[in-house]
Amino acid sequence: MFSIKRLIVLIIAIVLALPFAFHWIVFDRFSYDKIMSFEKIPSFSLPASSPKSKDVSWHNILNQPFYYLDKGRQSFVFVSKDEKYILKLFNRQRFQIPSWLKKMPLPAFLDVYRTKKMAKKHAKLNRFYFHSYALAFKRFQQQTGLIALGLTPDTQSNYKVQLVDKFGKGKTIDLATVPFVIQKKATKLFECLKVQDSSYQQKLIDGLVNNMVCRIDQLIRDDDLDVQHNYGVIGDEVILIDPGRLYKDESLIQAINKAKELRVNTKYFRKWLKKNNFTLFQYFDRKIANSLNDY
Repeated sequence: MFSIKRLIVLIIAIVLALPFAFHWIVFDRFSYDKIMSFEKIPSFSLPASSPKSKDVSWHNILNQPFYYLDKGRQSFVFVSKDEKYILKLFNRQRFQIPSWLKKMPLPAFLDVYRTKKMAKKHAKLNRFYFHSYALAFKRFQQQTGLIALGLTPDTQSNYKVQLVDKFGKGKTIDLATVPFVIQKKATKLFECLKVQDSSYQQKLIDGLVNNMVCRIDQLIRDDDLDVQHNYGVIGDEVILIDPGRLYKDESLIQAINKAKELRVNTKYFRKWLKKNNFTLFQYFDRKIANSLNDY
């Protein structure tokens, strides 16, 4: 039987969820006040340091406006005027509990749930985004197209960038005060695979698998399996454009674990490819089989 107590808990949960659903449907759009700033981030969520680019000329990229392009799962994406670079600014709403919910009086059992939810968001911010981007920059920079990161406050720099939203409203942002990522602009892999050129398609498949093998050989796992959207193409080079779920795992030193990681990382892409391009799917399977044999 469905007890009265469970029914009450369910009703409370639905009532608490409604504001989030309403916010997601109506208000979850870009605005400058949604950009995450360091002052809003608990210090324990920040990495000890942010890796620095060896190429000090990267700040010349900022001598042009960046235009709002899209909103990803954890960041707002801007494209440079010359359309060669991407600037990612983190969405604070992705990682923070609304202030009204923090202050709302709740029954003890729901207060415990709220505390766990807040801790989970802070852990996600640190491990799956800040730490992941830092790892990619240090160990996997060329294969991700990363140019510069700002994951900790930098009082020594004076880098500012002009942003323009989709309504043409401009605003200057001081990059010393916000977490940011600058990356080469790439075209989504699944869009490039629509090009009716089998040799080009095969070259992209080679590049995708080689990119994954390179990462796995460095003992780095990727928890995000959305290959079609997370990989991009610059010319005929395939890069990982969303390195937000990477982490080091020493168990990948074992061949059996490397093989398993490669299979897991490609399982959904394999299904997509089988449905949309069976000939390329067969080529992909042969490429994967050859890579697995190397293990």
